Formats: sequence, C-alpha cells, structure tokens
Amino acid sequence: MTRNRGGGRSRRRGPRRSRSPVWRPAVAVAGAVAAAVAFGWAARALVLSPALRVARTAIVGNERVPKGAVQAAVADALGRPILLLSLPRLRAAVEAIPGVEHALIARRLPDLLEVRVRERRAVARAEIGGHEWLVDTAGFLFPPGPGLPGDADLPLLRGLATAEGSRTLAAADRAGLAAIAALASVTGRPAPPGTVVDLTTPDKIVLHPGPKAPALWLDRAEPERNLEQLFAWQDKVAALAPGRPVDLRFPGRLTIVPAAGLRRK
Repeated sequence: MTRNRGGGRSRRRGPRRSRSPVWRPAVAVAGAVAAAVAFGWAARALVLSPALRVARTAIVGNERVPKGAVQAAVADALGRPILLLSLPRLRAAVEAIPGVEHALIARRLPDLLEVRVRERRAVARAEIGGHEWLVDTAGFLFPPGPGLPGDADLPLLRGLATAEGSRTLAAADRAGLAAIAALASVTGRPAPPGTVVDLTTPDKIVLHPGPKAPALWLDRAEPERNLEQLFAWQDKVAALAPGRPVDLRFPGRLTIVPAAGLRRK
C-alpha cells in the first residue's frame, strides 16, 4: 500500500496484461482450413494419378474356368483409379461365373488387380437338355470347360427333372446326389467309374454302382439306410441273383426284381 498526496492510501497496481488481438484465432482457423484443403487436393491428385490406375490383372487358382471369363468379369476396372475400386462389386461379378465358388480380389499397387478364384469341385455329371454338366455337392451346375483328369469317371445323373438353363439341380433331383454320397459313406470309397444314377421314375432311385454291378432300387428319402442293408446281405444277393436288380426300399427286406418287374419299372 502507498499513500497518495491527500493522505489516503492507494493500491499498488501490478503490470498490465497484454491482450491477444481478436483476429488471431480467426487466422489460426483459416490456416487450418487452408491446410486441410491443400491436403485434400494433394490426396485427390494422388488417388487420380495415372500411375495408380489399373493397367493389369492377375488371375490365380483357375483350372477349369477360362481365364478370359474372369478377365471379362473385372474388365470394367481397367483404367480406373485402383484406390477407388469397389472390391465387393468385383468379387460378386467373378462369383457369378458358373464354376466359381469363391473369389478374393486384392489391390497390388501401383496398377495390378489380383483375382484369386476357388472353383467348384465336381462330384457328378448331369445330363440336361442333351448336354452334360458338372455338379458340386451343393447342387450347382456348371459347364465342364477344359476337361480335368477324372471327369469321365464321375457318376452320371440321368432322367432329371431339372430344366435346361437352370443354375442348380431341381429339389427332386438332389436325391441323386444323396445316393452318391450314401454309396461313398457305406463303402468308404468314391463311387466307382461307370456309376449311373437314374431318376426317371419318381418313386425310386435306380443306382448302377459300376458297369458290372446289379441295379439297386433305393428309396429317395433313405438311400444310405437302403445301402447299409444291402452290404449286410451282399453275399446272399450275389448267390441268389447275380446281375439282377435288387429292390432295397423296404426295411428288413430286399427283393430280387423278376423279369416282369423290370418291364414294369
């Protein structure tokens, strides 16, 4: 405290605080905005750079599916900025190819698009509309394409209700796949070469497990149970009627089909 000239006391004033000009925060904000805009333009220029546009494709994993079919499915990507591509859309285009089960699309900077495909695994052949198709375990149909070893030994499905042009087997025809799977399950090995599954008649499956084996009549709903019954009695069947069809559709009973029954089937 100090005394003033009139004898009173006055408070000692401290040093004055300097105040920042009101325009400084605005300048800082403007600078940040300008920097962001500049960064955005730089990023846009980089993304749209000719060096980062798709110029090549690499197809991996295809054996049966033609390489050209995969390239055609992703042809729209050529020349486009690689960082802006919709990979899910390209994957869907590749997976729409018959014979492709799954696809993986990857960018390989600066200009390569890599497409990895997993093809459907054929478990049978199918006669539809005068043409032969391949079938996988889920019932999807696809063209044979370049033949692979073992294709000719796959079981043949005939007498199908599936319409020509269908992508999958009709529900009624999937009993044929069940019969093939049941045969492999019961015997412990794949269906032998020359196996034919005939679905012409709606009340049964006629399974020919090899060119020299007798025809087996199976229930469409329970082919595995029918085949287990056969293999329990296979010695009796071979002795009673070698080469004759055997009706296995009824539990606890097998029937050697007489010649008259063959004419009525």
